[in-house]
Amino acid sequence: CNCKGRQSRTVKCFDEQLNTESNRCSESTRPNKTIACQKPAGCRAFTRGRHHDPVYRNCSDAQRKHRTDGEYTMSFNGTRTKIYCHGMATVSPAEYLTLPAGPTENYAIYINRRAGDANKCEKSARRDWLDESISYGATHYRKIRINVSTLQVQTNDFRFTTSSGKGQPLGSAGDCYSNTGRCPQGDFAINLKGTPFRIRPNTSWETAGVKSVINFLVPTHMPICSR
Repeated sequence: CNCKGRQSRTVKCFDEQLNTESNRCSESTRPNKTIACQKPAGCRAFTRGRHHDPVYRNCSDAQRKHRTDGEYTMSFNGTRTKIYCHGMATVSPAEYLTLPAGPTENYAIYINRRAGDANKCEKSARRDWLDESISYGATHYRKIRINVSTLQVQTNDFRFTTSSGKGQPLGSAGDCYSNTGRCPQGDFAINLKGTPFRIRPNTSWETAGVKSVINFLVPTHMPICSR
């Protein structure tokens, strides 16, 4: 029995003595050559036409047959996945990876709150104050732009994002809360669950400013949350 739930068999006709093969049997009287059967364990769901979906190298390749923005199948080292093509009616379509985990799991935040005493980690927010002079903001990502040749992410593409304040690059976070390096406030999250991609384990983040610190709440081989 195959994974389509069908079993095939050879049907032959013989004469009345059952010793000579004959071609005189009519098709209407012959038994069926295929019958329905129970699919073997381990078969994946079969969808008609699924294996005939065209596979493209990039959005420019897909543009030869399509002029509509949308998800198209591409292959990366033998792994097929959907990539969103934007600007298919232009001369420079761009590739984006849709994030199934959604914007609540993919964001970057730079806060504008400062501690009343910059040399302490305040336990109470009553003395905190807002500094409107810094480039603060929060950005939530629905799709991220990728280079399909290098698989690098263009972290400052905000086309499929929602922001309050200034747009914040993917994988970045910051604050000017205190000078202690013990109470970071800004945070970011990257969750690639539902895609075939992961962040390289040896990826590193740079710090900037006075007594900057990075705290990873989840290991880099898992969905990332950091401050």
